[in-house]
Amino acid sequence: MCRASRGSRAGRSRNCATSASAASASQRSHCKPATSPTEIAALQRHDVDLERRTVAVRRALAETRTDGILLKTPKSAAGVRTVAFPASLTADLAAHLDAYAEPGRTGLVFTGARGGQLRRNNFRRLWLRALETTGLGDVHFHDLRHTGNTLAATGGATTRELMQRMGHSSVRAALITTPLPRLRD
Repeated sequence: MCRASRGSRAGRSRNCATSASAASASQRSHCKPATSPTEIAALQRHDVDLERRTVAVRRALAETRTDGILLKTPKSAAGVRTVAFPASLTADLAAHLDAYAEPGRTGLVFTGARGGQLRRNNFRRLWLRALETTGLGDVHFHDLRHTGNTLAATGGATTRELMQRMGHSSVRAALITTPLPRLRD
């Protein structure tokens, strides 16, 4: 998603966050994220378990004019969750962690343009660059969340499972992000 130069990584220039490789992985219909941009920005290496194929969502990024960038808990208690990912994504995620994530247990999985915390003011610009690189077209990041929830629902997930996957605390929110009636028409 962004280009960063890291002195600690032999000064090489790197694509990171929703890099071309990450966006390419998202092209696979079964690899749509169940996390929001604010949750992705807060992911640390120890949140990703490649053996169990899970990502623990424990934090979200908040950015305010008065306090700057803050790490906080997700919006609701339901937002703290563990999300499974398919085996087909394991190799891509391992390669991303090796090439782009910050080192160390608490290193950020996705970084901003200058190697620091992702910022909301440049996320869209960087996301659009990744879309252009991969040829995905006009896709909003949240479209991936909605698509992932819809695929889980068509695969047999219950409303409760959809709520847990997306971190929603209400049935209404889960149903809004799962446009199933249009699929059945």
